[in-house]
Amino acid sequence: LLAKIKCVLAELQIQSPSLFALNEYHQFMVDVDPISLAKDALIRYTSLVDKLNREFTFKGSQNQKHSSSYNAFINSLSNQKYQFARSSQQYISTHHPQSVLHGSHTKMLYHYPSEFRLIAEFLQCIHVLGQNQVIVHDPRMSSYHFENGQKAAKNLILYPQQRLFVMNLANVYSKKNQWDKYDEFVNIWSDISILSNLKLSKSVSSKIYGSLSKLTPYAPEYESTMKTLLFTQCTADKMRYQCQYKNALQEYQKSLSLIQCLFDAKPSKHSKKSPNQHTRSKDDFLPLLKMQCTIKRKYAKCLLHLRDPKSLQKCSDLCGEILAEQSVLDDLQIAKTKLCIAQCLLLQIQHRAIMHIIWRGNEETAQLQDILVANMNEAVTDMEEHNVEMDIQYIHKFDTNGIAAVLYIRQNLIQCLLIFIHLTTVNPELIKQTSFALAYIYGLTNVEWTAMFLNMAQSVITRHGAIKQYEKQLQNIHHQWEEFKIADKKYNRREAPLRDIKNEQSVDLEDINMNHLTASMRKLKINKKRKEYSFNKADYLSHEEYKALYTKFQHKLLIVKYYQSDRRFLDYHDLPHCYQLIDAMRSKFYSQTVDFLQYSWNCVSVEVDELLRTMLVCVINPSSVTRKAATEMTVVEIPINRNRNDAESKQEEDQDNDDEDDDGFLNTLYFHNDTDHDDEHEMKHNANPHHHKYDRIMRDFNAFLKEANESTHSGKDCTDKDDIKSWWEKRFQLDTMLKNHLQSIESDILGFFRCLFIPNFRDENGKKLIKSACKSLVQAINEYLQKKTNDEYLTTCLIDTMRDKRCNEDITVFSPKMLLFQKFLQLMYICHGTQNAVEDREIAQCLTYIFKVHDSYVMNKLLGTVKEQISIIHEKFSSEFNAKEFDSLLFTIGDTLKHIPWESIAILQRVVPSICRVPCLEFAALRVLEYSKYKHSKDEMLKYYYIINPKGDLKKTESRFDRLLNEEWTGIKNKVPSLQQFQDGLEKHDVFLYVGHNGGEEFVNYAKLETFNIKSITFLMGCSSGLLRKKGEFQSNGITNYYMIASCPIIVANLWDVTDKDIDQFSSQMLRKCVLKKEHLVDIPKAVNVSRSVCKLKYLNGAAPICYGIPFHLFNGIHV
Repeated sequence: LLAKIKCVLAELQIQSPSLFALNEYHQFMVDVDPISLAKDALIRYTSLVDKLNREFTFKGSQNQKHSSSYNAFINSLSNQKYQFARSSQQYISTHHPQSVLHGSHTKMLYHYPSEFRLIAEFLQCIHVLGQNQVIVHDPRMSSYHFENGQKAAKNLILYPQQRLFVMNLANVYSKKNQWDKYDEFVNIWSDISILSNLKLSKSVSSKIYGSLSKLTPYAPEYESTMKTLLFTQCTADKMRYQCQYKNALQEYQKSLSLIQCLFDAKPSKHSKKSPNQHTRSKDDFLPLLKMQCTIKRKYAKCLLHLRDPKSLQKCSDLCGEILAEQSVLDDLQIAKTKLCIAQCLLLQIQHRAIMHIIWRGNEETAQLQDILVANMNEAVTDMEEHNVEMDIQYIHKFDTNGIAAVLYIRQNLIQCLLIFIHLTTVNPELIKQTSFALAYIYGLTNVEWTAMFLNMAQSVITRHGAIKQYEKQLQNIHHQWEEFKIADKKYNRREAPLRDIKNEQSVDLEDINMNHLTASMRKLKINKKRKEYSFNKADYLSHEEYKALYTKFQHKLLIVKYYQSDRRFLDYHDLPHCYQLIDAMRSKFYSQTVDFLQYSWNCVSVEVDELLRTMLVCVINPSSVTRKAATEMTVVEIPINRNRNDAESKQEEDQDNDDEDDDGFLNTLYFHNDTDHDDEHEMKHNANPHHHKYDRIMRDFNAFLKEANESTHSGKDCTDKDDIKSWWEKRFQLDTMLKNHLQSIESDILGFFRCLFIPNFRDENGKKLIKSACKSLVQAINEYLQKKTNDEYLTTCLIDTMRDKRCNEDITVFSPKMLLFQKFLQLMYICHGTQNAVEDREIAQCLTYIFKVHDSYVMNKLLGTVKEQISIIHEKFSSEFNAKEFDSLLFTIGDTLKHIPWESIAILQRVVPSICRVPCLEFAALRVLEYSKYKHSKDEMLKYYYIINPKGDLKKTESRFDRLLNEEWTGIKNKVPSLQQFQDGLEKHDVFLYVGHNGGEEFVNYAKLETFNIKSITFLMGCSSGLLRKKGEFQSNGITNYYMIASCPIIVANLWDVTDKDIDQFSSQMLRKCVLKKEHLVDIPKAVNVSRSVCKLKYLNGAAPICYGIPFHLFNGIHV
């Protein structure tokens, strides 16, 4: 019964997750995790069957005179034959629930005779496990569970269940863009359908469908209709993932027609003897109504991607029809529909004047924000009829319909976001899309909110993994502490009341970690098995240790969570409360994340939304009390893949507005493809989004990456001199190709916005010089433009002062566009007098974007002034500070951009700063919290550990590292490490070096890794060890994300496959600069950046190593 209840709860959590966001379930929030519930249910079912089979006697054959239990017979069979999957990967044996009973192997238990009564329950649990893994974007484990279910259903000849698992597998592989596997399972579906196509007799059919026939004559064909619906939806989904939107629309239309036939069917005639005449209502078709709404939403998503006005209008109307059925939909389905409406409206107003004002950053932007704030609590239902309150002076200045549209978009998106983050199980892509859209629609009207939303869009899957892991660890600590207090009271007869752990004062115990708790839990488990119930304090931790451990993980959880909440019921219709929650999130983000970051870290976030065809780049410079510097931020919008006709249609709509487009130069940059093409060819390219510049660059880079990985391994097959020579020629060609690709990304995508990637000068004099030059130039330009426009010019570069409560002093703050201008001046200063000097064209583009200059005479005047000022500064002050040392750079990279080596673009190779990547800024704040007291003296003995050549096939690499590493290093070579050895190397040492294939996934699985308490600086020098793989529609993920969850300070890893000799040379040089030498050591990311040049292929191999984590020094920690 308990197993059944847990399975039902798990399924409910997936089908209606909003039910579990209520306060009543908060006390066991971790317990209602679908994975935990379904696994525990499977374990209980298996245990029950195991007990039944102990009593079940299996009679031997005629030649055998003895009989034995069925369990003994099964155990006598070959393990290999009855395993679920043939693989050496550890996650199979550790993830499968039945491994609890059957050790390291998992025998297929679905053929037990006594288990036939539990078939439905078993398959239901497996289906729940697979469904949940799809939602949380873990395609590997979802396909693993679905394949298990498919095999079990096939062995038991259960065709309906087998069809369900097969179609789920087809959906997973279509989402992963593995079309060959998709076709394989579609063929299996067809075979099953042929085998199971048996018609029921009339008597059986009437008994089964009798009551349903009163509602619809289609009842006897209901099962076959649902099979057709399921298959048609799957086909349409595949076409949508392949961007064949028009074909997908046809398939979705077929599905909607089938459902409509069931709705429109007239009921059968009732018998005259029947006293009750049943009248049909929508409640009779509740499952079909929900399915219809789901298909309509998918239909609307296809219309979004077509982007033409008619399709967008139809999409909006369709979403309106869905929301009209709110009474039968749960919050998750409503939120998905609202997100679709918001994205549709964003595409409709994207090229209108209202969006340019949002991103202009001048007085008009502030005025618009005042109007939006004054009207934000009034729900918008009809944009054309909505009453917008504003001062009379703004009536002719702003379009009321545009303001109503912005209000409607913001309200819908904020409601969506709050619904999504309140759910314990939700698709992370939904949060990413919603957060990005919010950042886009807020723009420069509220930069603090925009920067926060953009950070929320980063690595949602990793943040959710950290939240679940820390909640689970907190629950374990709390549970065992309570057990300790109960046992202590029971056996020691204490009369003093026990205190609540949540009200305990924090105790600073640095050495306490989860390993101590795990060891204690293991002791207690062993005692329980031995039935030793005597109380021994040595088996537990002390009150102070429990307290310190609980406090530590509570702080970690509070940092990674979106906001501090008691998870009370969310009424998303209450707009004032929704905005209060968003503001609470903003307050937490800046007080518990940004304020934790080091002043010397320049944080850059880059994210792309391919539906909105927009890239957002945000820069955050953290504050410093000692230097009296406030947090400064800027955000820019870079259009990508937009059609020229979109912009032209906007200009036609706004032709009565004499205000010119302030970023018109962006149209010329990003709306064209190749200028040497004729008009007809250009029209064809504009008609096809796959031929836009951004898509072309990304497609070419992905093709290059595939070719480079194949080339890396093809060298093993080269035997004669000609083959070796050809192989090296190909490698050098690929090296040049990568260099050209990075140049194309820098010049064609970023343009002059690449200045945002440059960190500030390390020297304070350099910072003051650039800041002073920016102030003087902005003041002169503003005065000149005011004079030229008769005081009608609205300034975008503003200087403000704010009161810093921490130092109780006024601090100067630059506006976002002024900070952008300061960064651009720094770029001009760095490149001045070199062959990479900033061109006049880029200076003109920057001045157009920031100061809204269109007159050619004025532009030439400003251009000359800026260039002259930079020349004077360079000549007079270049000797007064060190212009070669820069602050550190902290990257948060968008999901579709993580495979690009941004660290190796030309401008960053010129300044060579320390560069690290983090999933989102909360993980950087976590590392500061954990390692703020880290410091070692140079005379202190540190612990070094290595795992080299674990498979024994890298003999040359092993010999190179034998010569490099001294006797201070311990570890294993030419031997497969155990899980415990891997864990000890990471947890009990200061430096951990792995030199083998990939990142060591074969020896430690992800689920175990994220539970570790890693304190070592980690080097994973295998092929693609740092690649976060993007599998179709699923968010990118990889082993480094689990290292980040496990508190690793910094990881060095490779983005793609590399050759051993080159990467060994790089590793040797890097280790000498940051670990091996005791004097003049640099921080780890700096050592990585300066060591790239030792590679023979400086891009193909030298650009592969990158850093995840924070800028970290072997002795000084984060204070670098």
